[in-house]
Amino acid sequence: MYHKQSLFPLAIIFLTLALAGLMIFVIQEPVDDGSVSSVDTETAEEITVDPDVYREDLAQVLSVFETRLEEASDDLAKLVATETAQASLLALRVPVEYKELHLDLVIVFNDIQSALRSADRSLESSLADLEALKVTYPWL
Repeated sequence: MYHKQSLFPLAIIFLTLALAGLMIFVIQEPVDDGSVSSVDTETAEEITVDPDVYREDLAQVLSVFETRLEEASDDLAKLVATETAQASLLALRVPVEYKELHLDLVIVFNDIQSALRSADRSLESSLADLEALKVTYPWL
């Protein structure tokens, strides 16, 4: 029997070595040469947000939310008002001193959405949390 010589084993070896080389290239840690990347520059620069502008924008978001919540005829309209308010809230830039308040408000709006989607649809607890935040921050 005559066996024809094939380049297939050499091709498999070449492709295996190329794949191993690619994996090593992708997996290896980047060398820290002291240079600053574009991502580092964005995080290094503090973006200053005017607290007065934030307070005004937040007060407007809450005012619109309360108006829409009072005008809502059913739970679906209340849910839409809550989702819209939360989206507006998440779009705001937050000064450092109000980050905790902002997080608390997002949690309250999420609780309201959860309550509206639940079987009992009770908003009293979530609205009480919102009122407690208004007491803590009277400018709301």
